[in-house]
Formats: sequence, C-alpha cells, structure tokens
Amino acid sequence: MHHSRLSVSWVSFAKYGWVLLGILAIAWYLRARDPNYSSAFMDESIYIVYGRMFLAGQFEAPLDHPLHFSFGWYLWPAMAAMADRIGGLAGVRELAAALSVVTVTAIFGFARRLFSSVVALAAAAVFALLGPAVLASRIATRDAGAICFFALGLWLYVRAWQEEENGSWLAAALSFFAAFCANTWSRSTFHFLCCSGCSRAGVPVFYLPCRFRFFAAATDFGMPAISWLY
Repeated sequence: MHHSRLSVSWVSFAKYGWVLLGILAIAWYLRARDPNYSSAFMDESIYIVYGRMFLAGQFEAPLDHPLHFSFGWYLWPAMAAMADRIGGLAGVRELAAALSVVTVTAIFGFARRLFSSVVALAAAAVFALLGPAVLASRIATRDAGAICFFALGLWLYVRAWQEEENGSWLAAALSFFAAFCANTWSRSTFHFLCCSGCSRAGVPVFYLPCRFRFFAAATDFGMPAISWLY
C-alpha cells in the first residue's frame, strides 16, 4: 500500500509537477522582486524592534509591553529579528515572500486532497496571483507568518483526517498553534476544527466538557469584538 501511494504520487508529480513549479516560480518573483523598494513601514520596523527586545530579554519604553500593542505573541517578531540580523530589511521581506510561497504549496496540497490535482493547481495559481496575497507578503508583517502556518495546518489537518495518522494530527496542531502565536485572529476557526476532529475520532461534540464548549464559542465570537474595542 505504501509503495502504491508513492507510485501514484510520483505519477501525479510527473504529470502536474512542472506546472506547480512554474506557479511557485511566478509567486516567488511577484513577492521577492526588489525587496528594497522602500524604507521600512511602521509595522515592519516595530516588529523587528519587538523581536530584538524579545531575543535580548530586555524591553524598553514605550514598547516595554509589546503584547499590549500587537495581536499576537513573539513568534513573528523573533523570526523578523533573526532575518534582520542576516539580511536586514530585505532579508525580512524575503522571509515573508518565502513563507507566502510555502502557503501556495500548502494550498495546492490542501486542495489536491479535497478535490483533484487540476483544482489544486487552479487554487495555487489564484493565490499566487491574488493582489492582496502578494501585497501581504511584500510587507513583512505577522500576516505572512500567520497565513502560512494556518495553510500548512489545514493541509496537515486534511491529511490526518484522510490517513488517520497521529503524526499528522500533531503536526497540524503545532501549525495551528504557530498561526495563533503569529496572529491571534487565526484562532477564530479553531473551535470548528477541534469539534470536527473530535467527531472524526468518535467523540461526540456534546460529550465534551460544557466549560470547554462555552469557552471555545465565547472566544470564537468574542475575540474579534474584544480585540477591536481594545
């Protein structure tokens, strides 16, 4: 069975892989070209400063409480600071571009498992050329990281659902957690995914603790409102 799956995957790659590679090349060109097109935007510079302070373990006013001003944990700021050490602002923007290309790949894998290779190529091409997606990856903010980790989580979630692999379930959970650490807005779908996963495992949703169901529902609908008011 394992060898059969490998052979099917190889045939599929030989048939459609060159198209996917072309889409990924176009996606990289649109996102990574001329990374020094402008000086740092405010959000870009703030996240880099957050990351530097986090890695140094020392926070200074007026950014001594970074989480009060940012909807997310330190995952993206830390990644941005490390990329800044290597390549400066251009390195941070290229990191965002690379994560967006990974997102295109994850969308392909997600759609291929749910539909077909042709639909997956179309979905990947749409996201590769979509204006807002390109813009979000050329401005190196936490959105690039959150979208990438969330797309990877969906791909792994579908794989775990179909293959019933514990490793895929764990990888999907870690990817979703990374998306949450990058941007808290991504958790608005976690309640649905968690309940669906429990149903897949044969655990009725209504058997879950009442406090868990209330907390998940409250955070799903209350997080956007609280974040907006905050």
